[in-house]
Amino acid sequence: MTAEDFAVLFEHSADGLMIAAPDGRLTHVNSAAAEMLALPTDALRGQLADAAFAAHPALLTLLAAADEDSAQLDLPAERTADARLVHLPSGSRALVLHDISAARQLDSRREALIHTLAHDLRNPVAAIAGYAGLISVAGELNEEQSHYLSRINDTALKLHEVAAALADLAWIGANMPIKRLPLQLDAIVAQAVADIANTADVKQIALHTRQDSPLPPVIGDPDRLRTALQHLLSNAIHYSAPGSAVNIRLWSQDGSVWCAVSDHGFGLTPEDLERAFDRFFRSEDPRVRALPGGGLGLTLARRILMQHGGDLTAVSALNQGSTFTMRLPAAGG
Repeated sequence: MTAEDFAVLFEHSADGLMIAAPDGRLTHVNSAAAEMLALPTDALRGQLADAAFAAHPALLTLLAAADEDSAQLDLPAERTADARLVHLPSGSRALVLHDISAARQLDSRREALIHTLAHDLRNPVAAIAGYAGLISVAGELNEEQSHYLSRINDTALKLHEVAAALADLAWIGANMPIKRLPLQLDAIVAQAVADIANTADVKQIALHTRQDSPLPPVIGDPDRLRTALQHLLSNAIHYSAPGSAVNIRLWSQDGSVWCAVSDHGFGLTPEDLERAFDRFFRSEDPRVRALPGGGLGLTLARRILMQHGGDLTAVSALNQGSTFTMRLPAAGG
């Protein structure tokens, strides 16, 4: 690459680029950097960094760092950039400014979506369920009225579950922070099993848990992981015949902790299995369509696992059952 080629690439970079000589004088400044700092290029090029960056002390601090470092920089016009320092072999230092304003605005819109889902949708659904409960105590109902009231309660419950799942998906999609705590996965599994035990009892489905060996701890958010397990267990019970069993197996292998949830339920065709983790996907199997469901549980469970650096996989055979296996990195693994 010739010096002329370098100059063209340097000038036309979408990121702001500045190079400071060992004496602190700015020898190269491209148009993107000048535009981000709202200063003419001539007001930067050839100037000492102390004078050029007087309005941006964060840049001076970054430029003075002994090692390569990064910082977030507030720009004029309510913009934000990620600033990164790179030490060059010549002894000069390069500053790279990457405008993240659009990403920040997207995060704000996602947070607004979370608020809408968590409050503007879930609260009216809760009110419907509340008023339905008042109807049952307001006076005696005939059989037909009781049937309709039961349908209202069931629908309100399902809407609440879907709204909660959507809010969780929006939270994860917005890359909101999760807790990073050392925990034992077997304890989280025990809590999730206890949460779903009544549902299993009503359907006369046995829950069997087996742990092959002592498990190393994992790092994660106990509430989110519990939610993921609840979805897996709920699906296993939901799509299994009364009187069958759901098996939960835990083990550690290759620096990871594993948990498999197996059922003997409807199972999935190969085509359905490929789409099992797609948002809102539900099988066309008439047995599945006859049951309520929003098609969000597996999507949410997998995203939670991926947010923890793990994954969720599935194997299934039609009319034989399914096994969903979650993997989490062992702490220190």
